[in-house]
Amino acid sequence: MHMLGYVNDSNFSALLENLVKSGYVEKKNGRYKISDPVLERVFREL
Repeated sequence: MHMLGYVNDSNFSALLENLVKSGYVEKKNGRYKISDPVLERVFREL
């Protein structure tokens, strides 16, 4: 499947894990949250 913006499940999981490892995202109680409040606000306003 080739769609613009499509990410399969395994790639999405790997990307999310990389964001956690780099500190941009944190995982707590099975949920993910953007660590930086400024980045979080920017993404919410997109």
